[in-house]
Amino acid sequence: MRRSELLLILGFSFFILSCKTTQEIERTRNNLTKLTPEEIVLKNQQNPRLEKNLAVKSKVYFKTPKLSDSFKMHIRMKRDSIIWISATYYKVEVARFLFTQDSVKMIDRKNEKYFKGGYTFIQNLYNVPFDFSSLQATILGEPYNHDNYKKVRSYTSKGNYIVAGLSETNYQKPSGETKTQQQVFTEWFNEESFLVVKSKISESKTKKSFTAEVEEREKLENITVPKKSSYLVIGKDTMEFKSETMKITLPETQSYPLKISSKYEPLF
Repeated sequence: MRRSELLLILGFSFFILSCKTTQEIERTRNNLTKLTPEEIVLKNQQNPRLEKNLAVKSKVYFKTPKLSDSFKMHIRMKRDSIIWISATYYKVEVARFLFTQDSVKMIDRKNEKYFKGGYTFIQNLYNVPFDFSSLQATILGEPYNHDNYKKVRSYTSKGNYIVAGLSETNYQKPSGETKTQQQVFTEWFNEESFLVVKSKISESKTKKSFTAEVEEREKLENITVPKKSSYLVIGKDTMEFKSETMKITLPETQSYPLKISSKYEPLF
């Protein structure tokens, strides 16, 4: 894989997780009781949440207009604290990530590069509203943080409850000019469990979007986590992802190693 393709794939790979008792996502009735966005989110929060450590090994299949392949991804995380991701290609680790609430570290082993910085840099570079909270929510199949949404509304469609809102993010261009970009956030909730079955972030002007859909869930102890998921990234090119779980555990303790070699050079 070319370096640009690898970085693009890895840039979205941390949105992908599959986690082991299969439960099909149900979409049944159309005549649902009207609920406010706050009521829908509250019902979702009544589901048991992951409180322990999580360790997952999954296989990710991806397709672009020029490339179709797969890689394996290992995820270790502790809620609200740290997320560690290792991507391997044909049994060789090509990249490793370490995310905390306010910092991002990444090593590109193939090209001996590294990145060390914060989320603001990534947001400005790629014009995406990406932070620790959104990454954690995608991994666990939970709703995004709605605190900064504007014009939030709720409705029903095809047996799902839907919450939608607007978010405005300021990005600084290389010239130093600040640009405000507006995204539309839409989330679909199962009518019975109120678990997230689909989420989408889109831009009306550029038509760029990221869509994540949980196709199957599985119960692990008292929590329910994604088992099979599909992802669609529409930008300059279209990228499709599908993920399947190979192994998942809830370890009492685990490590999150990431050491930057003195031989590596900054990625940017």
